[in-house]
Amino acid sequence: MTGDIVVIALPAALVCAWAAWTVARALRIARHLRGARVVTCPETGRPAVVAIDVRHAVASGLDEQVAPLQLRACSRWPERGGCNEPCICEAAAPASTPRAIVESALKGESCAFCRKPIEDVAFLGHYPALLQSDRTTIAWPDVPLERLRDSVRSQRPVCWNCHVTETFRRRYPELVTDRPWTRA
Repeated sequence: MTGDIVVIALPAALVCAWAAWTVARALRIARHLRGARVVTCPETGRPAVVAIDVRHAVASGLDEQVAPLQLRACSRWPERGGCNEPCICEAAAPASTPRAIVESALKGESCAFCRKPIEDVAFLGHYPALLQSDRTTIAWPDVPLERLRDSVRSQRPVCWNCHVTETFRRRYPELVTDRPWTRA
């Protein structure tokens, strides 16, 4: 009786281990490639927002007979039509995610108002902002992705606390009393 259990349990355990490994690999591929990506369109030289076909990527990651990666959407397609997707390698790179673009641009920067260093670009939904030319602030996730790279290069960063304060000051000026700050 014990030998029969081992003969049945061993293949079942191997099948379960293989299934767990396959699911873990599929989840890792999907987590790595999901979401919008900002790339430079090789045809126009302008920024484009693309999305990788994650289902196809998971299938290609699990089955070597499927073609590697393909795009699901591109912001340039409505006007340029379909293309042969030469930007797919850039889109697959982790540096093309909006968060990575902002992290690399704001690394070592300090807030335009309080001068404190900008540390985390997405801590519990508290995003640093960018100081626009009209002296208003905009959180980086609210910047259109086509303009994200140019915005983080040309606009000064603002920490979350100063962004909230300046937004409140702009929206409700009648509730704000400015007092001169003096050092003690």
